[in-house]
Amino acid sequence: MPSPVTCLHYRLTLKATAASTGFFAAVPHPPKFLEDGLAYQRRHPNDSFMQAYLIERIGKMDRAEAEAMLIQAPPNDLLLRALVMEAATLYPHLSDLRRRVKRRTAQTLGQHTPLVFLRSRMLPDQDCHRQWAERFQANIARHRPLPPPAQVGLAFPVKGVDGGDPPFSEAAHLKSVIRRCFPQNGRTAGSPRPPLAETIARAQAALTPLDLFDGPEMRHQSSLSLYALLRKWRFNHKINSGVLNYTLASTQTAYGRGLSLEAARASCLMEVVERCASFASVDTDGVVGTRRSHPLRHGSRAALQAEGLPVLDPNRLRLEVPYQGEPLYWIEGEQRTAEGRMQAIWVPAQCVFLFCNLDERALFSGLGSTGLASGNTMAEARLSALYELLERDNEAVNPFHPSRCFNVWSEDEQLRALLEDYRARGVHLQFQDISPVFGIPCCTCFVTHPDGRVAKGGGANLDGRRAVLSALTETPYPYPDGPPSAPGLADLPWLQYESLPNFSTDSPEMDLLIVEETLRANGFSPIYVDITRQDMGIPVVKA
Repeated sequence: MPSPVTCLHYRLTLKATAASTGFFAAVPHPPKFLEDGLAYQRRHPNDSFMQAYLIERIGKMDRAEAEAMLIQAPPNDLLLRALVMEAATLYPHLSDLRRRVKRRTAQTLGQHTPLVFLRSRMLPDQDCHRQWAERFQANIARHRPLPPPAQVGLAFPVKGVDGGDPPFSEAAHLKSVIRRCFPQNGRTAGSPRPPLAETIARAQAALTPLDLFDGPEMRHQSSLSLYALLRKWRFNHKINSGVLNYTLASTQTAYGRGLSLEAARASCLMEVVERCASFASVDTDGVVGTRRSHPLRHGSRAALQAEGLPVLDPNRLRLEVPYQGEPLYWIEGEQRTAEGRMQAIWVPAQCVFLFCNLDERALFSGLGSTGLASGNTMAEARLSALYELLERDNEAVNPFHPSRCFNVWSEDEQLRALLEDYRARGVHLQFQDISPVFGIPCCTCFVTHPDGRVAKGGGANLDGRRAVLSALTETPYPYPDGPPSAPGLADLPWLQYESLPNFSTDSPEMDLLIVEETLRANGFSPIYVDITRQDMGIPVVKA
């Protein structure tokens, strides 16, 4: 294998923001001319950052210029032709260039790029998926009714699904699990979470010596949260993987929200902790700076299995493009088995770290932070990670429907005053129950902009009240200085906040046991990777 060349420098740059989520891209610094980028990519064919940068450069060309590039490219210049075809897949003004390349040739070109776009486009069911995606997008983003499948005229996007509810065993319900775990009264004593002041002090003590903050704590007014803070922080990591040798630097923004200033500050600082751990430096020995040693293994899943290692099948992750045995970098995690034991399991490193660009093919078009969490203890971090996975999964598989929506009222003085102030300012928020069939409370909060766009937050928690508060404070609608919203849905039921279901023991260790046991009863085996940083010592996990 060739030795790495002179170190390249990338900066993670904000490209767009939607629903309070930032979309970033790694850009070479200083920027490269197209010819220089192509020359680099020919020597480093698995550099996903450079491949995406070159696609963007071609995507900014007019159609005639991009077409000339495709026509003039030698037949054996598979990289350049693949780049033009990827740009034609992603940029509408270039889309008709796809007709200039035969399908079989396009499939071949898809094997000469580390990204998934071209391979995804060539899958036979993509037209069906695209049409379904448009309908689901209209339902999720603007609450347009989802038409009955029989009226759509499309095949179901998943084989073996007919639209009916699958059978469910009451033994797998949360309530049954609690009775089995705690046969006395469904609750038990355990260690409660520490006070917020203690969490803040611990996080500040870990972060301050690292000199990573970029400016003071600031107020954030783009959510419904009564208190919301943001804090800018920076990182600069180095990656040495195969023939790739580069640095990645950026200034990021962490957010914290809550019904008290302490809650918002603790949330913000702990987000900095988890995000610091989620961007990893890598050298030839593995991940750098983690409290637990994380050497990386390189090879195909079959090769690692031949060594007797337990390895996750990437295709169980519902990939956009099937994994076909390509060599990847793998990291060791732990899995909760059907018997309730923890055992080692190797997972793709790119599933764990944000903007993970190693000398390998990408499994995803983009990977978010879902399942990433920090905590005062590892149990607390794991529980928060599972809650986020439950929230995001149930939001993704439950279309909007008014029959599951409700309003909330409260006898709590602070919460009642906040809800009344929303109404006085013309901000109409409502909730939708998206709890899974096995009963862990999960909901979304939504506010509709005057132009029809829907601002939405989500929450999951054994305590339904915490799920509601999490969804409310996460909703990215500006408050208190935002405009009035569109009217809410009429005639929805009103639920009392204090009467919402609560299955929590108030102990992270006990609640984690309940959630894991409920997931196991329903055929799910949680996987965790401990990515706690040595220089911080505050537990961080990717689930």
